[in-house]
Amino acid sequence: MRHAFVVTAVVPALLLLISCGGSSSKPDTPVKRPAKVLQFYAGEGAIRPGEHVTICYGVESAETVRIDPFIETITPSINRCIEAKPEKTTLYTLTAEGPDGKDEASFTITVDPNARPAVEAAAPTTLIQFFMASSTTALKGRPVTLCYGTKDAASVTLEPNLRAIEPSERSCFAASFDQTTTLILTAKNAAGIVDSEKLTITVP
Repeated sequence: MRHAFVVTAVVPALLLLISCGGSSSKPDTPVKRPAKVLQFYAGEGAIRPGEHVTICYGVESAETVRIDPFIETITPSINRCIEAKPEKTTLYTLTAEGPDGKDEASFTITVDPNARPAVEAAAPTTLIQFFMASSTTALKGRPVTLCYGTKDAASVTLEPNLRAIEPSERSCFAASFDQTTTLILTAKNAAGIVDSEKLTITVP
């Protein structure tokens, strides 16, 4: 009888150990995404000496980001624009770095005395300083970044009416298109002078 008592006492203990061991599970491992450059472009490809140029960038999954040669200290952002004033033709490189690697993108700004002025300051009707897209070709439903800048404008409208916009020296937003679309940006000043720019986004 003593032998039978020992056996029945040990079996529940073994079952308890097996049950405890089987209930353990590893926590879900978060999916890591490598750093990626979403966009990196300039408002003008060629400028005259002494002119400024708008440079825009966007990154994801990055811990640090920098532009070489140095313009100013920047931080990771999906969509941000800064201004540069290169003294000579310059190759700019954006580097986004994260725990799983880095990504880079580059473009060249040409500084040429014969380049078309970036802004026709002498023209009193030039209210729109720039109107551009991160890409003028986009897949259906794939967002692109639209940026514009105005000066001395009292109001500004966009057709088609993708969203309400306001006069700004530099503003960007994302939009997607289902078909090839021609956008018309119109600015108007307090004197009633109107300035318009067109931009076509092609959807193959």
